[in-house]
Amino acid sequence: MISKIKNRIFGLYKKYGWKAVVGIFLYYLVRDVSLYIVLPYLIAKKIIFN
Repeated sequence: MISKIKNRIFGLYKKYGWKAVVGIFLYYLVRDVSLYIVLPYLIAKKIIFN
């Protein structure tokens, strides 16, 4: 299973180059910031789940 994921990522890198790496990085950056920083902040300020 790990080798399938590794091969898929390497294939993306071969096809799209550094743009694939930057895209994956930005996707996880936006996802993690919204999940672990923005959402708890809004809950703490009682903007969500009032």
